[in-house]
Amino acid sequence: MATVPSDSLFDDLLRSAEFNLARLREIAKQAADGGDDVERLRQRAFAHYYARNDELAAELLNTLCALAPSADAFATLAQAHFRAGRLDAAADAAQRAVSLDVKAAMGYQILASVALAQGRAGDARASAERAAALDPSDVRNTTLVALAQRALGEDGGHDALTSWRALIGLPKGEGWTGQR
Repeated sequence: MATVPSDSLFDDLLRSAEFNLARLREIAKQAADGGDDVERLRQRAFAHYYARNDELAAELLNTLCALAPSADAFATLAQAHFRAGRLDAAADAAQRAVSLDVKAAMGYQILASVALAQGRAGDARASAERAAALDPSDVRNTTLVALAQRALGEDGGHDALTSWRALIGLPKGEGWTGQR
């Protein structure tokens, strides 16, 4: 029997979805207004990322990272690689993000996700705890900590994981990214 998700968890996910939609609108408006070449490239790359066109987003983000490296661009590139199943490329980009900014929570989030996918639960837990410490309001970070705890056979991860599964309606047997 699944635990009913808390209102705050649902509200967090709803805010995240609203943020993505608002960010897409903002990027589209900025792109229409023009700007310099690097800024237009950044806008196109992030627009494709938020639209989940990961192949084109990764291509544009690679170019952006070469022209104007930033922790945000590398972390987003890492996420695009991870969503496309390119774990080594995701880990490399995430490592670059945290080397540029040690407070890049998304970089640690991707490092934790990659480590979990590769069966390295101890590394996953360390990265997930760092991400959660940097951004405790992001439910993905606390979920990654719970997943790592569960992979290590520790108690404490079950309630958070059950709530997450119930909230997103994820059937048993699917990964938290929605991929089988």
